[in-house]
Amino acid sequence: ASLGQCLCAVLLLQQAALSETSKEVVITSCYDGDTCTSSTGESFRLACIDTLSTGKRADPITAKAARDYLSELVVGRKVTIRRITTDHYGRTVAELFLDGSNVQQQLVSSGQASIIGITQINVPGFTSFKSYGISLLDIKQVL
Repeated sequence: ASLGQCLCAVLLLQQAALSETSKEVVITSCYDGDTCTSSTGESFRLACIDTLSTGKRADPITAKAARDYLSELVVGRKVTIRRITTDHYGRTVAELFLDGSNVQQQLVSSGQASIIGITQINVPGFTSFKSYGISLLDIKQVL
């Protein structure tokens, strides 16, 4: 795995306390396997993972399976959102936690998603993993 993937894996596996950017919301729908909308209308892109899109060029069976898995997991439920940034579509890039468990980690573990490097999700102003409470020692343990 690339260093970016390993660093992103550390994010997904990190069980540190949620930051002040965290808030509980109810998820009302999932567009695909890595994008959800809350009851307030805010759209969330799940950080550090990728699933197949449900667009015209996607494998419809695999893409719908990822969307349905995420929907069954979070729709209608209160989740904790840890906001990271906003992407170029205006969506909030965030980690989702359900009953204290990282939703992205569940998607990867189930085979519905793959880990992507932090640079692949275009995080403006990102300079250090320190803001996530991740140390060089944490990174070395993953490598």
